[in-house]
Amino acid sequence: LVVVPVAGISRLAQRAISEALSISAHVIAVTVLTSEASQDTARERELQEQWNRWNPGPPLVVLHTEYASIAEPILAFLDRLREQHTEQIVVLIPVAVPDRLRYTFLHDHLDLVLTTALHRRPEIVTARVPVPLHLPDRRHSVRERRNV
Repeated sequence: LVVVPVAGISRLAQRAISEALSISAHVIAVTVLTSEASQDTARERELQEQWNRWNPGPPLVVLHTEYASIAEPILAFLDRLREQHTEQIVVLIPVAVPDRLRYTFLHDHLDLVLTTALHRRPEIVTARVPVPLHLPDRRHSVRERRNV
């Protein structure tokens, strides 16, 4: 059973789902929304509609939390899965890898928080899926615009 935490529909999610499907046919994508009572249902419905239009195959499970913690709801979800399933659970965490070190600081580091939290769960296999981010070469782009 492969669980893929995603923040939404993105290149990160696409790569992680693709990797997960190469490991197992039993894949679940999971995302966490912070609870804002009036907007909660609308946000979840919109996300589910986008996911269904994209249709990557695995279902999307939306978890809710009152706090800013992403790790706790995912850990609770994994605990429930462990109670229901006997097979090995693997968590594939997509990680954005910028092409320059200085851009690393611009990305959130939720992958590190989740990896650290899962480190305390030796019965769950955790793997990080690096997704390289390539920025177009500005010099090349300027030349192309001049030629057009």
